[in-house]
Amino acid sequence: MPDSRIEEILRSDPIRSMHIMPVPSVAASTKLREVIGIMQRRRVAAVVVTEAGRVAGIFTERDVMNRIMGLALNDDLAISEVMTRDPRTLSPKNRIADAIRLMTEKGYRHIPLVDDEGSDVGMISARDIVEFIAQHYPKEIFNLSPGRSEAPRRPEGG
Repeated sequence: MPDSRIEEILRSDPIRSMHIMPVPSVAASTKLREVIGIMQRRRVAAVVVTEAGRVAGIFTERDVMNRIMGLALNDDLAISEVMTRDPRTLSPKNRIADAIRLMTEKGYRHIPLVDDEGSDVGMISARDIVEFIAQHYPKEIFNLSPGRSEAPRRPEGG
């Protein structure tokens, strides 16, 4: 049976209550090679792409896999050529449940956050939500033992 405490938190608390860490943002003219380098160094799965201070797009590891891998692309290409344009956004004032709903319905893993003027103020990820829930239930989450069906079928390793 679901715990009504976490359900109430997710339904009522705004995204800003999660204290999400800032993510890199890049200008739309930034070269693909530079963006991928930023993602690798910062160990992030997505960056927000801005034009004139406003969110213009998002570039994610999925874009690398679905749009770039296997293609003979010039890494001097501007990120605006391969980003996802005009992504759905939320405000830090939106509820956490709004982010979960949008991620579930649309299959998103990352949603840019914008202020009232459409300027970049961060990003919420599915990982942020999982970590938020785990913080509310550390004992229950970290003390879970694997069930029979969760045990490995064969040993891992070499």
